Amino acid sequence: MLRRKKDPQLTRQQAMRSRPVRNSLLEWEEGEEGKVVITIPRREGWMARVANLFFFIPGTRQLVLDDEVGSAVWMICDGEHTISGIVEYLCRNYKLTRKEAEVSVTEFLRQLGRRHLVGFVVEK
Repeated sequence: MLRRKKDPQLTRQQAMRSRPVRNSLLEWEEGEEGKVVITIPRREGWMARVANLFFFIPGTRQLVLDDEVGSAVWMICDGEHTISGIVEYLCRNYKLTRKEAEVSVTEFLRQLGRRHLVGFVVEK
């Protein structure tokens, strides 16, 4: 039985100093009412080609961030701002407490990270 090495865990301070960066392979635009529309290309590979023989699989799909706060966070994920800075921005502009903003931002960025829509630059 092979054991996979665990990735080193970040401390809270390292995580809050990390800088989220949008995936450069994705196209996105600001739609109506400030909603962000992200265009996600289809994965290429042998499984996709086989599935495409039996089913129609579109070349792209769209993800609409219909929440104003989510769209604002997406636009700030440019590699310039830290997660701490994004939390402070939400506290100032949306009248949230620091705890509410921190929980919302970290969970939202965690979901985007799992879907490979954003990456994180971590300082050593």
